[in-house]
Amino acid sequence: MRIVLGLLFCLTGLSGALAETIPVPTPAPRDAGSTDSAQPAPQSDPSPDAAARPASDAGTSESKDGPEKSTMADKLADAPEATDNPACEALLKEFGVTYDKLDPIRGDGGCSIPEPYRIIEIAPGVSVEPATQLRCEAVLALARWTRAMVLPGVEALSVPGYDGKAPPVAKLKAIRQASTYACRLRNNLSSGKVSEHAVGSAIDIAAFVFEGRDDIKMLPRAGDGTREEAFQRTMRASACLYFTTVLGPGSDSTHMDHMHLDLAERRGGFRLCQ
Repeated sequence: MRIVLGLLFCLTGLSGALAETIPVPTPAPRDAGSTDSAQPAPQSDPSPDAAARPASDAGTSESKDGPEKSTMADKLADAPEATDNPACEALLKEFGVTYDKLDPIRGDGGCSIPEPYRIIEIAPGVSVEPATQLRCEAVLALARWTRAMVLPGVEALSVPGYDGKAPPVAKLKAIRQASTYACRLRNNLSSGKVSEHAVGSAIDIAAFVFEGRDDIKMLPRAGDGTREEAFQRTMRASACLYFTTVLGPGSDSTHMDHMHLDLAERRGGFRLCQ
């Protein structure tokens, strides 16, 4: 009996000690105005502008480049003064072109040739008359076309026909031009884009001058059925391999007596051949 009472006394004392040493957690205090089923406060949806806006506008800007320089006049207006064209001139020498270099031309409204060339002979024995004022690139295009297409076409003029009759042997003496440099707008209009003539990038062919036969002038010849028509058609078609614009008799009312050739740059390398 004494043993049982002693054990009870020990257990009672132990439970009291544990109650004093083990802390009882207390509930967290509630904020004023809270409810038992508190939900997180809803957040307002960001506006589309805010979502698209960068975190910081500092240092950001939209770069605005100028319009594409699709015309030679625009490019020459911004280009520094040219002093030499060694690569182009080396090719002119290779093609047998002789020339004089003229003083720079600076006009108003985009008219400019930093380094104009006067052609003496576009090929050995073939002059260009009257005097020209052209960019080196235009002279080179004319030289390439003359060697590859014009001179072989002249030889074909003397080939005997199906009847065996041979026409007079023709030799090309000159290419007669009607215009090279001219400070004006396209087609001599009062408004519009600057002509390629105004930057030395165009030449108007009025006639091919021969020794041994009559000259061939650029005239409306459609339906003539002559060698002259065949020659003119051949020259006109072949020129578009070397120039980017070819206009001649029949294309419009302003090109009825000459063949206009130029090096206008267009998007996609488009060539206008009419």
